[in-house]
Amino acid sequence: MTANPPKTAVVTGASSAFGAAYAHRLAERGYALVLVGRNDGRLKAVAADITQRTGAGVEILVMDLTDADDLERLEERLRTDESVQMLVNSAGAAAFSSAAGFSAAATQELIALNVTAPTRLTAAALTGLTQRGRGTIVNVSSALAFY
Repeated sequence: MTANPPKTAVVTGASSAFGAAYAHRLAERGYALVLVGRNDGRLKAVAADITQRTGAGVEILVMDLTDADDLERLEERLRTDESVQMLVNSAGAAAFSSAAGFSAAATQELIALNVTAPTRLTAAALTGLTQRGRGTIVNVSSALAFY
C-alpha cells in the first residue's frame, strides 16, 4: 500500500448537471477525479472546465452502467484503487409514461441504472474503503425517483 496516495473521488453521472456540480466541488476541495458517464463530449467539457479552474487531475471513463462489462470494470477499480476516498453515485434516469406505456426492456434499464448499479458500486467501494479505514459514499437521488 502506498504511504500517502492522492485522494480521488469517483463521480458517476458526471456528464449530467448533478454529477458535474459534485465534480467541481470535489476538485475545489483537492480531490483528483474519475468522471464516469455515457456522454464522451460532455465528460471532456466538464473535465476541461475543472482542470482550467482548479488544476485538478481528471480521468474520464466513458461507461454505460447498465452494461455488465462496464459495471464490472468500475467495481474492480473501486475495490482496488487505493487512492479512492469517495464515491458519488449520481448516475440516474427517469422515464415518463403511463403504466401501460412502459416496456419491459425500458423498465429493466431503469432498474439497472437507478438500483443495481449504485448498489453494486457501493458494495465494491465499501470493500476498499473499509480496508483503507477511510472514505465517503454519496448516493444522489431526486424527488422524481420516488414517483
